[in-house]
Amino acid sequence: MKKWIAILCLGISYLQGADFLFHDGDRIVFIGDSLTVQGDYEKYIENFIRTRYPKWKILIRNAGINGYTAQLGYPYIDTDVLIWKPNVAVINWGMNDGRRTDGVKYYQAGIVPYIDKLQKNNIKIVLCSNVPIDIGDEPDKYTNFNQNFNEMANFAMNLAKEKNLIFVDQFHFCHTLWGQNFQHEPAVPVTEYTRNIKKNDRKGDFVHARAPGQLTMSYIILKTLNAPGEVTYAAIDASTGASVVRRCSISNFKKNGDNCSFIRIDEASPAYIDDFGTQAFKLVPFTEELNSMPLVVKNLSAGKYKLNINNFVQGIYTDQDLLKGVNLAQNLASPVYEPGKSVANLINKKKAEIMMLRGLLFYNTPASGSNETYAPWLIISDLALRKQKEFAKFEPKIIELDQKLAAASIPKQLNISLEKIGR
Repeated sequence: MKKWIAILCLGISYLQGADFLFHDGDRIVFIGDSLTVQGDYEKYIENFIRTRYPKWKILIRNAGINGYTAQLGYPYIDTDVLIWKPNVAVINWGMNDGRRTDGVKYYQAGIVPYIDKLQKNNIKIVLCSNVPIDIGDEPDKYTNFNQNFNEMANFAMNLAKEKNLIFVDQFHFCHTLWGQNFQHEPAVPVTEYTRNIKKNDRKGDFVHARAPGQLTMSYIILKTLNAPGEVTYAAIDASTGASVVRRCSISNFKKNGDNCSFIRIDEASPAYIDDFGTQAFKLVPFTEELNSMPLVVKNLSAGKYKLNINNFVQGIYTDQDLLKGVNLAQNLASPVYEPGKSVANLINKKKAEIMMLRGLLFYNTPASGSNETYAPWLIISDLALRKQKEFAKFEPKIIELDQKLAAASIPKQLNISLEKIGR
């Protein structure tokens, strides 16, 4: 636990004592480069928000651009960010800015006007320092482009204080965590580089975080933004059926000798992380700290019990295990994850629709006075009007997927039983 506390302190938060940053009605845009285009971290965060608060009406959009920087992305703010009418923006520029000889100054020159424009449009900003390149630096020792990234992270932290932004220090958190991971055999494949099992055989892409690396990104973002760790809570007296609950209800309690059963209806469910992303559970305590769904049962007779949920064997526990409480989210195959799995599938469908629309909106013909040569059939005189029409055509499809996401996130009834199977 001390290791997690020490590393987590590197993810600096200005929200101590505050509620979760996101709220019902928020329109959130994630902005950045190819790490945001890949967007596993954004998908995990959306899954968390939707499953934790299924009654919220929210909008989440991905505005990542491959190979871009804050400076290159600035001209597209109106057509790629503001077009969604956001009130919250999560900014994750930096990886391409900093991999230049003048990277620090280039980043500073780009991020300040980018933030200024968003603030002029009354958008709350979460500014993230970019993740490191995954080359195995020791903590507090920065080599290669991580030297630039360290300076950029410190600049971003001070900029956040100056402009009253929320700051998430992904860089220092991931630099320490991924550096420690680099020493393990096998390492968790946070990038293609650490996918190679033996340290001396490592090669490949150390820039783009794979799903396990992106899970660590979502973890530090959620923790910094004060995401609630508890999904729901239920404590039951097996002798009487009396219960103490938070964000759930218990009904239809039945006792049959040492066995008992009941119906549990939750107001939330745990965030679903795909099999690839769960490899990062070796690095961050995501389930323990962000997917806590305790079931406590007291006054059971001594012995072992089979816990069934909707005819699925959740696990075998002793009466003492159940007295202490078991986290229903620990079993990744459990029915408690059904809403999250449905949400994950729909998020992927929504992202595909958004990327198709953005591809159309990005097309431009030469600016007036440009020296570029285009084939005549590529020049569209009423391009702006056509883009408006395409947006009007695609947006209802995307909104329909938002509505399906909201419906899919509603938890289903859980039929739970405890069957004594031995002493």
